[in-house]
Amino acid sequence: MSLLDWLGETERLVAERLSVARPAWRLLRRDRAAMRAWARYRGAVAEALGEEAAERYTRCVVAVAEVDGEIARTLALTIPDQLPRILPEMRERYFDHLLALIPLRPEALPMVARALPDLLGTLGEEALGAFLREGVELHGQSHQRAESFLKQESEVGQLARQRLQRGLGLAQVSRVMSLYARAHCGEDVQIRGGSGQAFSDGHHVYLPEQIDRFGDERDFLMYRVLTALSAGYLEFGTFDLRLDQIPGEWPERREGEGEVERFFRSFPNRTLARDLFQILEDVRVERRIRTEYPGVARDLDQLGAAVRGDRPEPPGAAARAVEVLARRAWGLPGLRVADPQEAAAIDGAVDALIGRLGGLEGLGAASVQEVAAAVAASYAQFDGLMRKAEPGQKPGQKPGQKPGQKPEQRPGGGQERGQERGQERGQERGQEGQVPQGVRPEAARPEDRRVEEQARRIWEREPIRPQEARQRLRREQAEEQARRERPGSGAERRDEGTEAEGPGGAVVPPEPEHEERRKPSGDRPEADPDLLPGERIFRYREWDSNIGDYKPDWVCVRERRLKEGSQTYVAEVMERHRHRIQELRRRFEALRPQAMVRQDRLWDGTDLDLDRLVEDRINQRLGGERTDRVYTRDVRARRDVAVAFLLDMSSSTNESADGSARRIIDVEKEALILTAEAIHALGDSFAIFGFSGYGRGQVQFFVAKDFGEPWDDRARARVGRIGFKMENRDGAAIRHATERLRRWSARTRLLIHISDGKPLDCGCDHYYDRYAQEDTRVALREARQVGIHPFCITVDPTARAYLPRMFGEVAYTVIDRVELLPARLVQVYRRLAV
Repeated sequence: MSLLDWLGETERLVAERLSVARPAWRLLRRDRAAMRAWARYRGAVAEALGEEAAERYTRCVVAVAEVDGEIARTLALTIPDQLPRILPEMRERYFDHLLALIPLRPEALPMVARALPDLLGTLGEEALGAFLREGVELHGQSHQRAESFLKQESEVGQLARQRLQRGLGLAQVSRVMSLYARAHCGEDVQIRGGSGQAFSDGHHVYLPEQIDRFGDERDFLMYRVLTALSAGYLEFGTFDLRLDQIPGEWPERREGEGEVERFFRSFPNRTLARDLFQILEDVRVERRIRTEYPGVARDLDQLGAAVRGDRPEPPGAAARAVEVLARRAWGLPGLRVADPQEAAAIDGAVDALIGRLGGLEGLGAASVQEVAAAVAASYAQFDGLMRKAEPGQKPGQKPGQKPGQKPEQRPGGGQERGQERGQERGQERGQEGQVPQGVRPEAARPEDRRVEEQARRIWEREPIRPQEARQRLRREQAEEQARRERPGSGAERRDEGTEAEGPGGAVVPPEPEHEERRKPSGDRPEADPDLLPGERIFRYREWDSNIGDYKPDWVCVRERRLKEGSQTYVAEVMERHRHRIQELRRRFEALRPQAMVRQDRLWDGTDLDLDRLVEDRINQRLGGERTDRVYTRDVRARRDVAVAFLLDMSSSTNESADGSARRIIDVEKEALILTAEAIHALGDSFAIFGFSGYGRGQVQFFVAKDFGEPWDDRARARVGRIGFKMENRDGAAIRHATERLRRWSARTRLLIHISDGKPLDCGCDHYYDRYAQEDTRVALREARQVGIHPFCITVDPTARAYLPRMFGEVAYTVIDRVELLPARLVQVYRRLAV
């Protein structure tokens, strides 16, 4: 090592040590614990995310320590967990927003640090700053309200974001675009926020968090086109690149690295290579899309040049060459280059690249291998345009390079030094983002890189496309996830958390309330032998008493139909209560309306309406119009009552009812069968539902008998199939039963809720105690507000301690002895409906 090199290395080491020692000393003066927390994670941040991220992390912790050492300590522990969730280009914004909030309310910073990664890119800079300030102001009133606001788990938070957001937001269309992308790709593609850009990482589709280009329905059209184009990279094989099928020397593959990412890494200037590849792939994929999807082609034509973005004139010869290629490829007006010598060199480079592909006309039939091979062969010619030619040199010839001599850097050689030079040359271009960054394999998350590594082993072993290998692994992952999420016994997970607090966790992807989605039976293995294949999925809000607001789209209700059970159980119940059932039938049949009601002013009937005929004749003489509605008919009066029975099927119903072998669930089924026989004799419409589940994403809603279905042996057998399951999230089940009743036409609608105790769901979000009881109370109030009359029956002897708070606004009754339920249920129905 020369003396100059040694001095340079020494200077670098000293600077590196000082960059750590100075903040360590400042933190030590303020708070020793904050210094230890920072020192523990600073090196890990630098190793995982780079020195720049570590420096910003350090500056933020030190700035907060100047105000409050304890907060700085919490922040030093919080930020490292959040940084991996943030795209590299968004990290500077993350720290800028944290620093800007220090003077306002430093104690809120740890909360903001946790919520901010999900907000970056969803709003513009000014709007995001205003949103954060609103959340921080709420922190002074309630920490929980502020956190729910920032996480957009509360209606207030979502309304604030919508107020500040311009144009069409991704959250409003993400579900539709997800289905659209999956229809194109035929696999479980996710839609994620792309920090203002549309691209694919080889696994998923990233879209801008908002589009405000037109201010009308064309913004939605833009989302749809960007989804189709980004999904097109997956559908038409952009990420199926195989470097072993392209001539040249390529760098050693890194673990989890995709072939496209490895391809870009092979060039001294990755930005230039990426842009050349991107332009040609955009044209190739778009032409394939136009051929396969004429509807998308019409959308592209309608949007026109808006899809290409702004096309400013770039500085630098290489950047101008890329722009010339882009405009020629997309059929846009050409770029005027003032220097004739430079223009000739650019035209030569562009013509050579296009010529290697046989012209733009045939690009739609080309493969990604051919595109990559053409870029690799043409790269040096474009790279040479970055330096002005010395006197006597030809364009593209390096200083000191003899004519005909190959350039130093070619794909596969000198990557590390070339990378540094390439970063400097990329600054010369000054046009980052000039070409839409549609292919971004470096954005893949660690879990996707693990898939990439496993997929590589498959397609090296088997003759299949890389994309097919990824799809296979995705399906296996989905099946494994379904197996992990399948409800088991409540005891298996009950010890995971014991704190009585409101739900936390990520926001449920936006989906319109009550909007249903059918799930095919083959999507996941059947977990419950009592259920038929297939399910319908609904989302409902939930009341959070801790923040005094709703959490929109918080709970996922999965509606399933029960199979028919053994007729033996129903037959035994019917035989045991034979005399009771006959008596009930007689009593209820006697209550059926017998009177006749006359309907008049009909188009057709059994008699003429004389009063209407006289009135019609007078009207004609006065110049009015004649009417044919002059008939009457006598019809029997009809009851117009509908009732939904909602049965708690939690695991606690497996307990003994009266000290014998009979369980609470058995007594509840007996009560339902007896009551159903009586209602059937009366002629009222009724449905029998049950509910259980585990966690807010797995609220199971079971249909034993639906409205409009006959009460026959099949329906009785389904009631006989009712059994205990897991836990009970009453609020969500009541809201879904309310929605079912609201959609059924009847003058009087009743909801009879049968439970054996408090609402309890110890899934991941701890739904019990005051939180669960308040949500149940609000759900019952919502039912009453839409004209449904709820009534609650509980067989919990201790219920009088909490029922007034839960059901104080609606009618309820407590049955101390569960064996009395059948008789009491019939009495309750007769009092309510008759």
